[in-house]
Amino acid sequence: MEDSFDLDLVLEFPATGVELSGGIREPKISVASFPGVEVGNELLLGSCMVCMDVFEVGSMAKQMPSCVHVYHEGCIHKWLQRDNSCPLCRCRILVKQ
Repeated sequence: MEDSFDLDLVLEFPATGVELSGGIREPKISVASFPGVEVGNELLLGSCMVCMDVFEVGSMAKQMPSCVHVYHEGCIHKWLQRDNSCPLCRCRILVKQ
């Protein structure tokens, strides 16, 4: 019997805010403000570590503001609805309030 992990299924669960001390809810993070990166060479960027698809040359990707990791915009948007950290290095994304 093979156990498998389906990231797409996990990302479809309803997003619930993380409850912090004092009843304050963590704000949602918008990827619109993240730096855009044009993919010039897929060998330099490799694949999106959320969906595991190779970046297409000429496409746009989003770079995390707290580290240099790059993801498809839709992928990182879904990820950040569940967790406010980089999927690869787990660096926390800080949001100005």
